[in-house]
Amino acid sequence: DVTEHTRLDLQHDMLTTRIGGLFLCPEAVSCALEPRQGVRPAVLDVGTGSGSWAIAVARMFPHADVVGLDLAPVNPISQPPTNCQFECGDVNNDLTRFYGRFDVIHARAIIQGIRDYPAFLQEVVKMLRPGGVFISLEAQFELFDAARKPFGAQSPSDPNFSWMHRLLTSAGKAMRARNPGLPELERIPSRLAELGDVWQEISSTVFYTPIGAWDPQMPPIERQVGELMARNCLQFTEAARPLLSSLGEPSEVVETWISNTQTELREAKVKQYGRWPGVWAIKRSADTE
Repeated sequence: DVTEHTRLDLQHDMLTTRIGGLFLCPEAVSCALEPRQGVRPAVLDVGTGSGSWAIAVARMFPHADVVGLDLAPVNPISQPPTNCQFECGDVNNDLTRFYGRFDVIHARAIIQGIRDYPAFLQEVVKMLRPGGVFISLEAQFELFDAARKPFGAQSPSDPNFSWMHRLLTSAGKAMRARNPGLPELERIPSRLAELGDVWQEISSTVFYTPIGAWDPQMPPIERQVGELMARNCLQFTEAARPLLSSLGEPSEVVETWISNTQTELREAKVKQYGRWPGVWAIKRSADTE
């Protein structure tokens, strides 16, 4: 879907700007992808979407092979380098062909498409080589106020009411009806720990992204992130239409939600943040066992 891939490119630009690069753990990734004799380092991008992340990594590490995996064909905005390949496939199905092949596995904003996240993490362990790095970054399906406190349940009469929050939480509700595993987002660190001493290290962090440049005192980078996030959310409002309709709401109600959300985003009057929990884990190598 070209429209969705355009949105994902926006999201990629926003996240790499907010994080300050392609990786939550750049030192661990650089170590895992060091050139070595006999074996080419390799990276798997699960749910690659538009392929922007995979292409950027392939350019950064020309000595490594990068594979982008997704259900839909990729429509990259630039020509992938020769060390970057894309495959159509379902991560919920047989992954044995990937066992022992990768030094880095990247999973960003894919949890809604994973039927059984604990089982997926077991597959990650099998696909990683010793010393390999798993990276997860997901968006929460709720928003936060200027103090970074969750909006929670709201009424349109509330002074800080957010239409984007209502739309996002409603879309999350629809996604949970399709995939009961969506709440696993908050459990990823503990699910990794449950796999035992296979990991040398498990670390986590949280990023907040403003939606719109609503604070005139924002630093330039924060303003840029806010503007990109608002554009990303504007495109998401249209992509969310089928999800909202699946809740059984009348079409005129769905249209009102979308229209009001779009106006709110364009005017940037609501002070609100998105929240992105990130996790990375380093698989134990032979010399640390």
